[in-house]
Amino acid sequence: MNLNFQFTAHDVWLSQLDDCRAATSSIDLENWIFADSGIGREFLDVFLKKAKEGIRVRILLDMYGSLSMYKNASLLFEFRKSGIEIEFFNPIAFWRLYKLFSWFSRRDHRKLILVDGRIAHIGSACIDEKMRSWQEASVRVLASEPSELVPIADAFNYLWHSVKRKTLSRKAFDVPLTPRLNYISSTPHIGKRMIHQALTRAIRKARESVHLVTPYFVPTERLQFALFRALKRGVKVTLLIPENSDPRIVNLAAYEYARSLVRRGAQVLLYPTMMHSKYAIIDGKIDSDGSSGWGMLGSANLDNLSLLSDYEHVVSGTDQDLIGPLINNFNLLAKNSKPFGDKQMHPPIHDKLLGLLARPIHRFL
Repeated sequence: MNLNFQFTAHDVWLSQLDDCRAATSSIDLENWIFADSGIGREFLDVFLKKAKEGIRVRILLDMYGSLSMYKNASLLFEFRKSGIEIEFFNPIAFWRLYKLFSWFSRRDHRKLILVDGRIAHIGSACIDEKMRSWQEASVRVLASEPSELVPIADAFNYLWHSVKRKTLSRKAFDVPLTPRLNYISSTPHIGKRMIHQALTRAIRKARESVHLVTPYFVPTERLQFALFRALKRGVKVTLLIPENSDPRIVNLAAYEYARSLVRRGAQVLLYPTMMHSKYAIIDGKIDSDGSSGWGMLGSANLDNLSLLSDYEHVVSGTDQDLIGPLINNFNLLAKNSKPFGDKQMHPPIHDKLLGLLARPIHRFL
């Protein structure tokens, strides 16, 4: 199995489009946000061409995240007529106010392109032209044997068929792709939040360092306490987040939690532009023998929605081909970041009040 990484949205899309153009039997795409213009239109044109060649093309999009596609009835009719299968996860009836919570949770936040059952792209990148300049983290997995990617194909198929049945799948995965690399998928059901479990377990076992990269930092209580305990043990904890992210309420919440880490001895770094990467490195290091530690990369933010309420997936493990590129990317991001300083530790009173007032809704962020 070969791993190849892309760390900007532009590079992710180029790699994905190249593989889709070379597809010989099937293309399966799953994403949270897919815009039907710009780069999204490039993908759709490739899918149309491949469908005319007899290639099976299936597209699974979250209805809330990809609302513009969902509402474009003429475009959907055109593509379904061409043989492309398109489904939308957990459609929302906006007039059903009593189901307001489901508007924002139980969403499909996974990002996947699976080509011919042998190539899988997993990471943080959505497909929307306005995100072209964003920092991302995505891995292209090339299987030596098609059987190596069966768990990833199964995860897609379970969710695909649950949508066809108009149900919410409870099937979660934590299975090995190789002896040192696992595929993990989570569902928003008790006992099925596998990514949350794997990450908190790894932090509890940390002995030297924890490096976290996320665009949104609104941790669960369990994750927050795991980080506090790691700091108490003398573990070096470093968090890297964007200096500014949308919406503002999430940014204020992230700063509140960042301050609590800094007060306990953690280092928090602020990246100057939008950084949408999502990964963790535990006890990671590079030396003459290669790299070591534990790593995790995928679609999950370090917030309550991703870890408890959404469908997410990651690759994780101790494979040095996973750890090394993540460490190198972290060092590059850190070099271009600034520390969470006095200005952030002592914000204007209105920002402080808004951050505190938002705490009751952090479970939904």
